[in-house]
Amino acid sequence: EEARIWLAKQSETWILESETFQEARRRQDLGCRQRVAAIILELKLQHQRRLGVRAEITRIENMLLDMEEDTSSSRQWWHDYDERLWAAVQDNERLLADLSQAVTTVHAQIEEADANTLERARELEALRRIMELQANKAQQLDEIDTLERKLSALTSKSPAAAAAAVSAVTTSA
Repeated sequence: EEARIWLAKQSETWILESETFQEARRRQDLGCRQRVAAIILELKLQHQRRLGVRAEITRIENMLLDMEEDTSSSRQWWHDYDERLWAAVQDNERLLADLSQAVTTVHAQIEEADANTLERARELEALRRIMELQANKAQQLDEIDTLERKLSALTSKSPAAAAAAVSAVTTSA
């Protein structure tokens, strides 16, 4: 019977110890579950962050590709513009050289025309002088004819008056 009493006392102790052990185990189990849940939650959060970072990286890569494409297009446009501008500058330089040559030619033609004009003016002046001299000659010839007629008229009237008229004309000339 002592063994039974002892067994009954021990049984309560064992039950209490068993319940304490079970309670401790439940708490430990609950703590482990909470830790696992926290780890899983943290993993989910890290996964969401990773997805967000990947999405951001993809967006940045797309932006960089767009920028590279824009830059490439812009670079190509500037290159084409530079080539067109260079061609226009070369054309303008050629036109300027041709224009300079044309101006030089025109200046030479102007100088030649001025020289020709001056020569023509001299020739015209000489012709005017010749015409003036011819007009004077014609006038003098007319005067001579007039005087000869007067002389002939006088000589036919009186030879002495004619000699006096001739000497008067020669002294006045």
